[in-house]
Amino acid sequence: MSFIQIFIGLALLFFGGESLVRGAVKLAQKFKLSKLITGITIVAYGTSSPELLITIQASLKGLSDIALGNVIGSNIANIFLVLGLVSILNPINVEKKLISFDLNYLLFASFILFAFIFTGEINYQKGLILLIALVIFTFSTYKRHKVNGESDPMLNQVDEIEEQFYFLNLTNKLAVILVVLGVFMLSFGANILVMGASELALQFGMSEAAIAVTIIAIGGSAPELATSVVAACRKHSDIAIGNVIGSNIFNILGVLGISSLISPIVTNSTLAIFDIWVLLFSSLLLFSFVSKKKLLSRLNGFTFLLFYSLYILWQFIF
Repeated sequence: MSFIQIFIGLALLFFGGESLVRGAVKLAQKFKLSKLITGITIVAYGTSSPELLITIQASLKGLSDIALGNVIGSNIANIFLVLGLVSILNPINVEKKLISFDLNYLLFASFILFAFIFTGEINYQKGLILLIALVIFTFSTYKRHKVNGESDPMLNQVDEIEEQFYFLNLTNKLAVILVVLGVFMLSFGANILVMGASELALQFGMSEAAIAVTIIAIGGSAPELATSVVAACRKHSDIAIGNVIGSNIFNILGVLGISSLISPIVTNSTLAIFDIWVLLFSSLLLFSFVSKKKLLSRLNGFTFLLFYSLYILWQFIF
């Protein structure tokens, strides 16, 4: 039964996330929101909606390992799995301005989470710090991209979203339905997935943390994976790295920030012993690869996938 719950939950999260983002992009067009605002908010943060709902549901149920493990595992999957696959399909040329600010901010956010984990709890006060950091990042991103003009990758990302999916021609009424349906599927899917994951951990003697950083995390990263792989097949792989970096920043600052305001997240678990180090390593490795060559090559992609395979293997063996 737990496997069925997990499968249904993952499916609802994937389609819910897709429906929410695509419908919201169409509504943004109707209300004449700029592509810049749409890219920064709806696209960059909307793809993290599965992680947000999963973490909130787990936090409310007192399942801190799932709440925290979902964010850590999703960020690791975004870098090692998503960028690994994309750079193998089509090597990624990285914009210099992406390195100079966004990637540095991702490292900054990762180190904040690293520090908070060893305090034993991410409480209301720490949640406010995370959200303030997110507001600063969002405002800074808006100011920088506004100056760069219409050729900016953030705007190209919205064009890619519109081009990829047939939802571009949907009516405004259908767009509203998609947004409402997306929110419902995300909420329902997150609840089912968290319950199924908790039961699976009990049945097979696995830790909830191990389930969270593998099965749940991959499910939460599905929107980023789908969007990025299709973009890579269209030779637009540069969009993937901006999507992943933005999503990872939001996962740490937004998802954990919002969730900790609702209910404190306890961090005393195996996540502090091993997984947070892998998260930090993945961010530093991405920074190292990109800083040297302004490129993610196929060799880099195979390296990422190798590390991700070892990480998953570790979860199920140890």
